[in-house]
Amino acid sequence: MLFCFVVAFGQQQKKTTVQQKKPGTLPTQEKKQAYSVYHDKIDLFRIDYPSNWEKRDMHGIDLFFIRPMEERGQRFEENMNIIIDPPDDLSLQEYADVGVEKLANQLDSFRVYSSDFVKINNMDFYKLEYGFKYKSSDMHDLFYITVKDHRSFNFTFSAIDGSYKKYYPVFQRMINSFSFEEKK
Repeated sequence: MLFCFVVAFGQQQKKTTVQQKKPGTLPTQEKKQAYSVYHDKIDLFRIDYPSNWEKRDMHGIDLFFIRPMEERGQRFEENMNIIIDPPDDLSLQEYADVGVEKLANQLDSFRVYSSDFVKINNMDFYKLEYGFKYKSSDMHDLFYITVKDHRSFNFTFSAIDGSYKKYYPVFQRMINSFSFEEKK
């Protein structure tokens, strides 16, 4: 099982384009955010993402969105990635247990803020909010996992600790929009 957090400290990656839909809005205290929809035609799912975020190709990651730089010299760009694991016979509980163990072993100063099993769009998810140290930065991430057809779909939302509250509504909008699509 592959677990990944993506740290985007000024990385340059190949840009790709994604088809946009009519923008929706998400009320925030600062401004309204327009959204587009991403359709994965191979793994048959859809997810909304902020229209001004870029989709980038990243080795070992099935889908990666990153927000644009907001100010010159900024150290981090908040992002979301999805990793889809090959088929396995693990339950959601087993995937959750393995995931937390791997994160604890891989990340410096790993700490769990909260964890729970939740339902989103009639699907069962495991939700983990956690922190860790990366270089000199305190990170604050949100991880979700769901299982369909013996495959795990792993979502990681990454932010610097000080900007987590600002981006939490964006992360929630993205995960709440996730759904599987029927084969046509």
